[in-house]
Amino acid sequence: MCQAHLRHLRTDVENQIAEHRTARTTREPHARERMLRRYQDSIIRELATPDSVLPADLRHAPGTVEERLSVIQKNYGRWADLLDVWPEILAAAREIPPPGIANRGAS
Repeated sequence: MCQAHLRHLRTDVENQIAEHRTARTTREPHARERMLRRYQDSIIRELATPDSVLPADLRHAPGTVEERLSVIQKNYGRWADLLDVWPEILAAAREIPPPGIANRGAS
């Protein structure tokens, strides 16, 4: 999960807790508030982990956070390289005749 999404979830949970407190008629903690607090704690723990900025598929990959981030940067570079030549790839693909057409004149 990305940092911005986690921060949004944390704010949402804080708002739900505040609404629950306002609507609650007794002073004893309610099960819903305890559940929201546990959820909020898990969000805070997630935000505190260094690898929370990584995509889920790289969280348990070998190496440090910096090494795993460098993998992402390399992949972005590869995608950028592909986008640079994409018009040429499309032009070349358009010149390829559909299957069976290239051999019609050979018979």
